[in-house]
Amino acid sequence: MVKGGKLLPVAVLLISVLFATRFASTFVPAPQTLQRHLSPLAPAAATAAWVGITAPALATPLEDAALKLADASYPAVKKLLGPDRNKLADVVSKVVSETNYDANVAATVDKAIEALLVTDTAKVKVTLDALDKGLDDAVAKGGLVPPIEDVQSVARAVASSVDSSGGAKFKAFIDAAAAQGSVVKVLEGLGFDAAAKDAFANFISVASAAEGAGAVATGAVQAPAGLEAAAVKFADASYPIVQTLNTLGGKTIAPLAGKAISIAFSGDPAKVGKAADAAVEALASANQANVFQTLAALDKGLDAAVANNGLLPPLADVESVAKAAAGALSTVGPGKLGALLSAVIDAGNSADKFKVLGILGEGSGLVAKINPADVAATTSAALALAAASGAQ
Repeated sequence: MVKGGKLLPVAVLLISVLFATRFASTFVPAPQTLQRHLSPLAPAAATAAWVGITAPALATPLEDAALKLADASYPAVKKLLGPDRNKLADVVSKVVSETNYDANVAATVDKAIEALLVTDTAKVKVTLDALDKGLDDAVAKGGLVPPIEDVQSVARAVASSVDSSGGAKFKAFIDAAAAQGSVVKVLEGLGFDAAAKDAFANFISVASAAEGAGAVATGAVQAPAGLEAAAVKFADASYPIVQTLNTLGGKTIAPLAGKAISIAFSGDPAKVGKAADAAVEALASANQANVFQTLAALDKGLDAAVANNGLLPPLADVESVAKAAAGALSTVGPGKLGALLSAVIDAGNSADKFKVLGILGEGSGLVAKINPADVAATTSAALALAAASGAQ
């Protein structure tokens, strides 16, 4: 069990690049349809949605709009991250299980990454630090909802990040998300009230006026040769498995993914929060230029996937992402990956055991469709990568 989870710090860190930085910078202008239906839990808007305060006007119109959005949405968000977590889990898992995983999904993620790439790295770091403090305090209270004073800092940092990047790239992301549809379905299912939806529409309207200056992250470092080689070897070994899953298609994989998300939500809130906190801490401790270099490699790979009308980038692009990710992993603070591994395993062990048992049979059936030699090669490569990265 533990060995099987050795790769988790690597995977979670890469996912966190998207998750946390999307929090930092995707309050964006939207088409009218999306403005009518999206609530404040849109990608990245969830962060500012935690700010449950009524604040005086701040230095910029965007900060003021962020806090007004938070004021309108915080009561519902507090419930969804607390007593209504089962509702949140049900809505998200249902949409994930019904999503058609095609080039539209790749295009949506690609637009999000392109928006992040023009965000000021220093301001993203401030946002990550604010999230870290909020999660620390939430965990200390035994849950997932940060205190008001912390989320106020997060809202200000988010607004500053959005201001640095401008609205055009983010509008492109929102347009792509609206066309793909899954995010809209999640947010409609969560049932935010009219006041929260109006506040979100106001926020993205104000964000659309942000011109931004663009940004190019500098100062990336080269990964140690051993770590880079291990990352590339893992990419090469796992690629045939990803090809197989891609061939099987979303109708086979999506229901299993939806159930997996439901299991993740079923864990002890404090332990889930601690795992999220550990992921943010690992990401915040990494050299941000290397993190952005990884995003740039992902952008290139997703461009190629969309051009091929699919989700899977060519192997050469996947290897480039692996090399860039190795550079980012090499800069993560000492002990951060080990702490992340421990927290993820602890959170996983707290999940609903009946739900876990329910998914084992389906998971075994999916694994049976994969070449055993590919599984063995990928497992070996994953353990080697975990060792090279310091995750174990």
